[in-house]
Amino acid sequence: MKLEEFDYCLPSGFIAQKPIKPRDRSRLMALNRPRKEIQHKNFKDIKGYLKKGDLLVLNNTKVLPARLYGFKEKTKGKVEVLLLKSTKDRYWEVLVKPGKIVRSGTKIIFGTELEGIVEGKNEEKGSYFIQFNFKGNFKEILNKIGQMPTPPYIKEE
Repeated sequence: MKLEEFDYCLPSGFIAQKPIKPRDRSRLMALNRPRKEIQHKNFKDIKGYLKKGDLLVLNNTKVLPARLYGFKEKTKGKVEVLLLKSTKDRYWEVLVKPGKIVRSGTKIIFGTELEGIVEGKNEEKGSYFIQFNFKGNFKEILNKIGQMPTPPYIKEE
């Protein structure tokens, strides 16, 4: 399988900029195999596509508010951090913007409840490793100060 096999044209009108209410009015793209046609429906119509014995798998994962805005302690320069994955307790692999201005040892302040120290860089991936310092529950702090990461084609915050 090749990456370019996943490249397709998707008209911007089909890209939701925010969740629709009620949620069952969200769009559903279905393939009519006998006619080899793509049909555009609403999610509430999904029952018409399911037969007895079909397996429906739901993705009920929650997105972590993983975008953090802070500043460097020494220079007060603004920094944006995107959490990628937890590597061990209090340590995260992250992306940093602007990345060229942070070095190992840089302390980043994210408000009164959270700060982080840059511990190193993964040169191959362009990511950084940060040790976070906080009191309390990290996820609760993220829910207070973090923002939802959105793909570049989503224009609204």
